[in-house]
Amino acid sequence: MSSRPLAVLLAAALVAVIAAAPARAAEPESARRIAELEKQLEAGKKREAELQQALQRETEARRRAEQKAGASDAEGLFEQALAKEREGDGQAAVKLYAQAARAGNGKAAKRLGEIYRHGIRGVPGDYSESMKWYNAARALGEDVPYPRRSATP
Repeated sequence: MSSRPLAVLLAAALVAVIAAAPARAAEPESARRIAELEKQLEAGKKREAELQQALQRETEARRRAEQKAGASDAEGLFEQALAKEREGDGQAAVKLYAQAARAGNGKAAKRLGEIYRHGIRGVPGDYSESMKWYNAARALGEDVPYPRRSATP
């Protein structure tokens, strides 16, 4: 065996070792960078979960605020209806009571039941309409007795 092929083999091996040296030197840096990216990913997942929770809290707070505003709007409509009824404007009162009842005001629904049961100026009695509003008032939490229909002679 000649020394030449051995020298070529040794040179090739030396070139391979030298070429691999930067890769091996980069391995600790690469591992450190991978570990850093994994930490960032975990922090990102944690932050995403925190943001999701904050979004849920804000959504719930907004829903409660809207409900509260709607309840105060319904109460305001009810008060306006009472004023119209006191002024003798039955039709306007009924419209406002209906808006208040549809916005969730049980007192307005109950009052509509009473109005339609007996009638007021500008609004004739209507038994089936009164039952509709009495049932709505019950559904909204009002205590409404079940009226008896008058016997017809």
